[in-house]
Amino acid sequence: MLKLDPLKAPVGFKNSTSIKSAKTSTASVFGKIPKNTPLLSTAVPKFSTGEYWSNFKGEFAKVSEKCAYCELDAVGPSDGDVEHYRPKGSISKLDKKNQGEETPDLVRVKGRKFQQGCKTGYWWLAYDWANYLLSCGVCNRKWKRDLFPVKKGTNLKSRPSPGCEKTEVPLLLNPYFDDPYKEIAFDLDGNVRPLTLRGLETVETLGLWRPSLVKKRAKTLKTIERSIQSIERAMHNQASKTAITDAVQTILELGDPKGPSMPGVVQNYFQRRTNMAWERLEALG
Repeated sequence: MLKLDPLKAPVGFKNSTSIKSAKTSTASVFGKIPKNTPLLSTAVPKFSTGEYWSNFKGEFAKVSEKCAYCELDAVGPSDGDVEHYRPKGSISKLDKKNQGEETPDLVRVKGRKFQQGCKTGYWWLAYDWANYLLSCGVCNRKWKRDLFPVKKGTNLKSRPSPGCEKTEVPLLLNPYFDDPYKEIAFDLDGNVRPLTLRGLETVETLGLWRPSLVKKRAKTLKTIERSIQSIERAMHNQASKTAITDAVQTILELGDPKGPSMPGVVQNYFQRRTNMAWERLEALG
């Protein structure tokens, strides 16, 4: 995962009459649910207003076409999703003993089990720009789904209501507001290592341990490691500046948010491996 700068809502989003109407309609339905309604009551309606957020996928792609979670391409090879960080329609809990696995085709998931916690989610954030992320369909629809772990599991014990997001502590990282570098690390073989509880919950919620991701990360990181070793040898042997420049350029290209690789993984590994800030490397390049 790569730390991203928050995006400002475009004028077209803020001024959309369709979105304003959908907000009003959503509030009229979900804002009137009696407080004593059971969390799993069948009387609670399903979220069904328009998915206008999908019209703004290009705004996120201008910054990076990568999935904000796994860093595979979210647009181009696939349609990609504008994903709700806090789920809008319902909330489930992951069965930690049955986290599932990838099938051989690396797309379908089998054996992943969930416990439904509430049939209404953070409905008032359905049209909140700050609640959106660009995600690949695999992360969004196959792994995360309507999971949203929070500290003490408060959103599974009571129905979320407007304002609760200001006090609850989310355990799923949001790269627009959190620094993943502080929470997770990667080894040379592409494995992800949680450093904190938030890191662990993020890895499990998104299935960031899945073999297809490990394989791709390993391939990229082995290239990064060879480049780092080239720099170290060149500096030790006082080789020409060209050798160092070429290696630095390779690392920068693979760590570029608009490049072909997994920039967050690259930057994370490089900084831990060399104890050098990424900004310093960019200055060298």
